[in-house]
Amino acid sequence: MNRFLKTIFHYMVMQCFLLFTMTSAFAIELPEMGDAAGSTLTLAQEQQIGAEIMKQVRASPLYNTDAIATDYVQHLGARLAVHSTQPDGHFEFFVINDPRVNAFALPGGYIGINAGLILVAAHEDEVASVMAHEIAHVTQRHIARMFERSESLTWPMMAALLGSVLLTAANPALGSGALATVIASGQQDMINFTRSNEEEADRIGMDMLAQSDYDPMAMSTFFGRMAQANKYNESFYVPDFLRTHPVNSARVADSASRALQYPAVKKVDSMNFHLIKQRLQVMYAAPGQDIIGHYRAELAKLGNSQNQPLRYGYSLALAKKGQLAQSSTELQQLITQNKHQKIYYLSLAEVYNEQQDYMRGIALLQNAMRLYPRDETLSLQIVQLYINAEQYSQAKAIMDEQIRYTPKHPLYYHYLAQAQSKLGNPQASHMARADYYAMYDDLHSAVRELKRAQSFNKNNDYNQAKISAKLKKLEAELEYLDL
Repeated sequence: MNRFLKTIFHYMVMQCFLLFTMTSAFAIELPEMGDAAGSTLTLAQEQQIGAEIMKQVRASPLYNTDAIATDYVQHLGARLAVHSTQPDGHFEFFVINDPRVNAFALPGGYIGINAGLILVAAHEDEVASVMAHEIAHVTQRHIARMFERSESLTWPMMAALLGSVLLTAANPALGSGALATVIASGQQDMINFTRSNEEEADRIGMDMLAQSDYDPMAMSTFFGRMAQANKYNESFYVPDFLRTHPVNSARVADSASRALQYPAVKKVDSMNFHLIKQRLQVMYAAPGQDIIGHYRAELAKLGNSQNQPLRYGYSLALAKKGQLAQSSTELQQLITQNKHQKIYYLSLAEVYNEQQDYMRGIALLQNAMRLYPRDETLSLQIVQLYINAEQYSQAKAIMDEQIRYTPKHPLYYHYLAQAQSKLGNPQASHMARADYYAMYDDLHSAVRELKRAQSFNKNNDYNQAKISAKLKKLEAELEYLDL
């Protein structure tokens, strides 16, 4: 077992999300990274480990592909990351389809937020406090630092841990006992090191929170909320020493004491926070639940309410139950009430898409683009509508323009590849798809697409030279990584 693989295994054990949640959804295939030249992982190696894991996360049903929810966590995360110790570092924030209260950080800056965490949070700064904590895990390189201590865990013990973890995923009662037995046999040093990482992430995350104009006390408040939410959740019980975020009274008290050192901040939630909570609530409503009735009852309690989040949730509930015309009317009224709320435009365009009224959706989003020029989420939704309307030239033109301003957005190349294919430009389509895979660090797939591109337009020396140069670069990276 090479040392990099051991490192990943240690990390996966400590990140209970990946072990307890994902093992039931798909198998994590870890990359062979080669033997370590030194005692720690390099930044490039951390990035590659995270990228390899993320390939499978994205392919999992646990990965939430909702563009509006993703846009929200990306903006919230970016607001925090700019005040981190690595403001120019790579971070990717995403939502996980899991009702439990949790979040996790992968090597390379990939940070997942469980939907349940957002739903339980009372205020936006509580969500921000957890995200800041996860950003700190990344910037402090806790994975690499854990690697320095990894020699204390032998392979037989790792095998025993793996077996008990898999047992826990299948049978929590039996698996928890097995885990306790293995851990009790000599891993207290690793546990303590993990706890020290948590304490450091708390401290640095709180400073990040304060600099981002969020309430530092939110970290302590949310720790208490997490503990309460998990207190009676026995079917998914994880022993404290293996939780990703072990919460106890001492940690809550320490966090509250530290927060008093910062100036008090008034809690002011963004409208987006409340809208996203409603969106997730509708998204995860049980199939048999009378979600429309729920919102009608809530609105009735408030009389002639102008409560925008509740009305937004009601509009989504109508759409979920197929009442698209009524949903459209509700969203149009919300736009009239708040012309600067991007989420309303995106949601109404989704309804128009369901009604196959593509051009109306495009016109709506073009109006929104005047308020938010070159906005990524709006641009991608317009392109989707153009492709659905079979207007591929317009879709290509938008992506070409967006790429000039934001050349590192993978999804731009995904839709550009679709448009080029429909326009009868297979070489350009494969080249765009290669760029898409390369940006997600799927270098094997990128090389495959470039080789396919080589088989077209062989008389075009410029394109052939461009493809050859990209191939040479990618193959050199693959050789360096020894994948």
